[in-house]
Amino acid sequence: MNKISNFIGEYFRQYIKQTGFDRKILAKKLGFNYANDLRMICAYLSKKDYLWEQFEVENWCNALMIRKNTNIYKKLMEKAGKKKYDYCDKDTEI
Repeated sequence: MNKISNFIGEYFRQYIKQTGFDRKILAKKLGFNYANDLRMICAYLSKKDYLWEQFEVENWCNALMIRKNTNIYKKLMEKAGKKKYDYCDKDTEI
């Protein structure tokens, strides 16, 4: 597990910059209800890969309209440090 990598946050940062996606709209799509939503977006973008959970990556991809069948979506999901199966019992199906 690489605790230095910030691939996910950097990718989302570059994507937002290149597409000109409004961060206020992003906060609404993500369902943020913090005192300072824009500050939380910055906090997420600086978060290391091993701290990202797969459902968070999925939510961000949905909010930024990144399709599930693209290679970058799959790579982002692979880089997430906390996988869906980490939370399930061995007897529970995903």
